[in-house]
Amino acid sequence: EEALAFAPGEPELLFRKAGFQARQGSTAQAIDTLRLAVDGGFREAERIRTDPNLDPLRGDPRFEALAARAGP
Repeated sequence: EEALAFAPGEPELLFRKAGFQARQGSTAQAIDTLRLAVDGGFREAERIRTDPNLDPLRGDPRFEALAARAGP
């Protein structure tokens, strides 16, 4: 949160925040935050697909759609 205060909308920070939210069980918030990251230019699809912090989101069609939008 503090880093985002200095760089609001920074895709990398949003990606990391989504991972934290997912680990905390806030899956709806994590999906929303990940959407902001992808919309903001986060295009590291492989990281989205393999980051263990995002494991709680796997299988959710919204997550899968975001991973696909991030790239091959």
